[in-house]
Amino acid sequence: MRRLVPLVLLAAVGAAACAGGSSTTAGTAATGSSSAAPPSSAGPTTTAGSSTSDTPSSSAAPTTSGSVTTSPSVTVDAARRYSGPGPYEVGVLELTMGDRPVTVWYPAQAGSSAGKAKATFDMRTLLPAAERSKVTSPDGAVFAMDAYEGLPTPNDDGPFPLVLFSHGISGYRTQSSFLTTHLASWGFVVAAPEHLSRDLTAVLSGTVGQGQDDVADLRQSLAVVTDPARDPVLARVIDARRVAVVGHSLGGSAAIKLAADPSIATYVALASGPTGLTPPPKPALYVAGSADVIAPAERVAQGFPAVPAPKRLVVIGGATHLSFMDYCPIGRDRGGMLAIAKADGVSVPDLVTKLVADGCDAKFLRAEDAWPLIDELVTAHLRWALGADPAPVGLGDELAAAWAPIPVTVTTG
Repeated sequence: MRRLVPLVLLAAVGAAACAGGSSTTAGTAATGSSSAAPPSSAGPTTTAGSSTSDTPSSSAAPTTSGSVTTSPSVTVDAARRYSGPGPYEVGVLELTMGDRPVTVWYPAQAGSSAGKAKATFDMRTLLPAAERSKVTSPDGAVFAMDAYEGLPTPNDDGPFPLVLFSHGISGYRTQSSFLTTHLASWGFVVAAPEHLSRDLTAVLSGTVGQGQDDVADLRQSLAVVTDPARDPVLARVIDARRVAVVGHSLGGSAAIKLAADPSIATYVALASGPTGLTPPPKPALYVAGSADVIAPAERVAQGFPAVPAPKRLVVIGGATHLSFMDYCPIGRDRGGMLAIAKADGVSVPDLVTKLVADGCDAKFLRAEDAWPLIDELVTAHLRWALGADPAPVGLGDELAAAWAPIPVTVTTG
């Protein structure tokens, strides 16, 4: 599928990577404390572990006191409870915010996708105009998401919590569709803006850092998707009192910054640490890969003590920086994107070769094997932090046993 584009993306990511830190040992399986502080506001009475979606809460977004309490014990099965698809079909639509798009995934009526083709995303739209015409075939440029355009929203359910998603540098708004579609299937509306100041187009055009910054993009997305004048149906199914932000890599830094806003109840940083930032005292989830050379798990862990409680850091053994994206499985049957690019005569710098080997090499955990665990962690955290589960479900010591042979390390506070 994707050919030249991912290779350039990886080169830019490598050039922009933060320095320092070696990764933690992939074989470590010891876990930390399983304690966590539940939100102080009263959430819905959903039974922990039920397979229903988030139900609307009558309270405002939860606040936290920073105290730590012990979660109820749960079975090992609970640590996989949200790893599979949720009860909803997934619809997808695209809105515009001035000169930039925002993609929105949302819960849809069961059975409404029958007979429909999955929605696709064309990578060629991310190329500068001068380069776009060079890729003439859609083969290798278009990929399908687990979502469908034009699906109706559920008749009787909702409103649903909103999750803002921030992609990494030289990334793009649909880069982690495995996660954004999964969250929508579990009853979240997910909005992902294109960060024109640092997306793939900006990297290829040499315009990184120009224009509106990523945090402003996220704030504008929140205003757009909750504005009845823009899309009354979408605005009606969003519970603007329950908003979370999730980000990958540099997008994780944007998530930490935006979480300081009173409108944000919780945040998740994927392959991104708090170093140099001031995280707010709100429920926080950090997820790192032990084999990540761009955002080493060791460096994320070094900054973790400064994060206010309640907090949780999960390190996935063998996961890399690219485990949090839809990249590695594409083209694997043809030797992977690196081999395809070289076969097409693309000049591949040594740095890119190293990054691809470190990111998608068979010696590491396969990305698609990491995705269900990442889905589980993010979904369980958001359900608890936004009030759908009265206590964290399956986010403690039981993770190590539930996901064996994948090594999992959990630290809480």
